[in-house]
Amino acid sequence: MEIINSVKDIITWVTSIFVFVLLHEFGHVIMYRFFGGNKNWTIVMGGGPTILRLNRIVINTFFLCGYVDINSDGSVKSVRRFHAFLWSIGGSLVNLIFTVSILLLLYFLRSINPVEDYSVFNLDRILRIACMTNIYCMIIPLIPITYPFAPLKGMPSDGLRILRLINYKEVKD
Repeated sequence: MEIINSVKDIITWVTSIFVFVLLHEFGHVIMYRFFGGNKNWTIVMGGGPTILRLNRIVINTFFLCGYVDINSDGSVKSVRRFHAFLWSIGGSLVNLIFTVSILLLLYFLRSINPVEDYSVFNLDRILRIACMTNIYCMIIPLIPITYPFAPLKGMPSDGLRILRLINYKEVKD
């Protein structure tokens, strides 16, 4: 039974990473569009060969990370610093909203039934894994680094973009 739980946990973790990274990237797009960004954007999930293309979403073989590809005419760099800050923080804000929502759902479920196993699928365990994964997807991009690995190699993290904005340096793509 423990092996089955481990397999379910791995499937839950991989699925959660994919979903919450995708939601994180949508958070960037929402802020980008809200503050006047153009319609030329694509969410790219991972690297390697493309396995699925859905309008503005590209899913590649190694899909456990992502980024928003903004095909702009240069207008992105001439926006207000505050708007660029909100674009950079938008992904983590979405993750924060989902983390709070999952925690509230867990609290509600535990108040109804203090036994942790809510179904055959062990909803409590799935929600806890999803919550931890979501926190990971919220915090890791805020570490101010230039990514050293593919497919994000050479790209600044959200945290580095924010740090550059605070230090009044040009936002580099």
